[in-house]
Amino acid sequence: MAPHLEFPGYKQLARIAIDFCRLTPKNEHFKAVQLVCSSAMEHYRGILKLIEAEDALSAKVVSRVLLEVLVTAVVLAKHPEKIEDFRECGRYFHLRRLQYSTWLTEPRLAKERDSPASKHGADYKHLEKKYGTRLWHGLTRKASFIEAGFDFDVYDIFYRPTSEMTHAEPSRYVMRDPDDAWVFGRSDLKELRYLAGAYVSSYELLLVGMEQINRVLSLPFGNRLAACKKSLFGFAPKYEEALLSVKDGEGGPILRGLKIATKP
Repeated sequence: MAPHLEFPGYKQLARIAIDFCRLTPKNEHFKAVQLVCSSAMEHYRGILKLIEAEDALSAKVVSRVLLEVLVTAVVLAKHPEKIEDFRECGRYFHLRRLQYSTWLTEPRLAKERDSPASKHGADYKHLEKKYGTRLWHGLTRKASFIEAGFDFDVYDIFYRPTSEMTHAEPSRYVMRDPDDAWVFGRSDLKELRYLAGAYVSSYELLLVGMEQINRVLSLPFGNRLAACKKSLFGFAPKYEEALLSVKDGEGGPILRGLKIATKP
C-alpha cells in the first residue's frame, strides 16, 4: 500500500503573497509588480481547486502558466528601468487584438474598436516591429527564467513537458506499456504523479518567486519565507520516496493526504 503523506500546507505561503499585494505601493513600478503577483495568486488558487477536483492534467498546465507569471513579476521587480517597455508591450497586445477584430461590424461595436485604435495606435507598426517577435524584456524565455532566479534547468525539466501538455503534443498520448512497447494510452500512475507534482511544483514556484521579490524589493517577509522553505525541504525526500513506491491503482492514500493539505 502506498504511504500516506502530509503535504506542506499552502496557507502560510499564500498569505505572504497576499500581504505583499496589500502593501501600499511606493511607486508605479512597485504597483505593477504587485498586480502581476495578484495574478499569480489567482492561478495558484486555481491549481489548488483543480487538485481538489483530481484534475491532474489541468493542474499541471496551469502550473506552467504560474511559472510564466512569476517570471514576469520577478524580472519586472529586478528591472524597474523596463517599466515603460512593459507598459508599451501591454498597449501593443491590446492594439493587436483590436487590429484583428474585423468581425465587429455593428456600428456601435465597431466604434469601440476603431476609436481607441485610432487614438492610441499611430505607432502600431513600430510596436509590432519591436514586440511582435520578442518578449517585453528583450530576453529569450529560457534566459528570463534564469534571470528570475529559477533553476537553470527548469526550462527543460518543467516548462517543456508542461508545454507539451498545453499544446496537446503526441507525447501526451504515447506511452510505454509493461512490455516496453510504445503504444497509445494513458497511465493512472502518471496521472497521480501529475497531481502530486502540481501541488509541490506550484508551491515551490511561488516560494522561489516570492523569495526573489522579497530580496529585490527589500520586503519584510524573509523569516516567514524561510519557514516555508524549511517545510518544503523537510518534505521533499519523503515525497520522492513515496512516489517511487506507488504502483498503478495504489494512489488513494497519497491523494487523501493531498486533499487534507489543500482544504481551505
